[in-house]
Amino acid sequence: MSMITMLIVLALIIAKAADPATWAWLASDDQGVVKRPEAKAKAEAPADVAPPPATAVTAKPASETVTAGPTDQEIEEQDGAAEEFMALTDGGIELGKEEMPAYWRLFSWTQHQSTAQLQKRAKREFVFNQFIRDPDEQRGKLFQVELNVRRVIAYDAPENKAGVKKVYEIWGWTTESQAWLYCVLAPELPQGMPQGTNVHERATFTGYFLKVQGYHAAGAAPRDKPLSAPLLIGRLTWSPSALRAARAQSDWDWLAAQARQPGSWLWRAVFAVALVGIIGLGIWLYGVLVPRRAVEAAQSDFETTRKSADVRNWLSSAADGSDEAARWNGSGSRPGKLTDFHDN
Repeated sequence: MSMITMLIVLALIIAKAADPATWAWLASDDQGVVKRPEAKAKAEAPADVAPPPATAVTAKPASETVTAGPTDQEIEEQDGAAEEFMALTDGGIELGKEEMPAYWRLFSWTQHQSTAQLQKRAKREFVFNQFIRDPDEQRGKLFQVELNVRRVIAYDAPENKAGVKKVYEIWGWTTESQAWLYCVLAPELPQGMPQGTNVHERATFTGYFLKVQGYHAAGAAPRDKPLSAPLLIGRLTWSPSALRAARAQSDWDWLAAQARQPGSWLWRAVFAVALVGIIGLGIWLYGVLVPRRAVEAAQSDFETTRKSADVRNWLSSAADGSDEAARWNGSGSRPGKLTDFHDN
């Protein structure tokens, strides 16, 4: 009976928790009050005034450093780059000194153009194998790559003719390349872009293909053959996801906003957790109380049986004692009259 009463109380608590007004204290004073529109207020609103648009969550505009200088669209630059490209070696693990002039030339081209200018001329239709099979054909051309970024590392740049102070090395894959990685380099990183060796972001890279870069996968042996990744130099654009923007708010504000939505998943989750809790509590109570009662009943039966056995044993012992006494003192079983030796 007590368990049934407890379950009824828990059911009432869940019903109360399902009412959004119960949790209004989690929000601010204005947000916690459920306001219903009045017909009069609607009538007074001007008919020609459109409702304000919803505020979209976007990243702060990144300030790009664009300097004046030549780009790949000039004949002299194309000729100079073609000569420097001859010193490149595809598949190497490290960049050699002879490869650095072409390396910094592509950084210079990047610094002299904005992201919008680069994107206007970038190719979007290509596959990963184009860079691996024919790198000479793709070298120095502009590509736009939609990356699933997994690694972002920053390095201080040595003194160079491009004026680059820091180089950001970004590793990621595309939907087309799958497990095969791209390595892209940028002189700047979008504001707020996460860095580290365990990044999970989507970003758009626009830049020039330099060479095929060799690298060793994690856990590879020293003598394992290097894997190949296209190496590009350019600019990266990125916007925070809605989930990341929500995390930037207070946790309580976010929960309150979720709770105010009609049919919110939050209340469904609360109900499901509470239901599972009730079932688990009932199972636990059943598992605790029923065996305990069984043990107590068994102990009681044992005590009763033991006491009954003691009584029976005592009575049996008493009966055996009476028979023995009868054997010595009774008429039928007692010994006859002893011989009186004095009669002689």
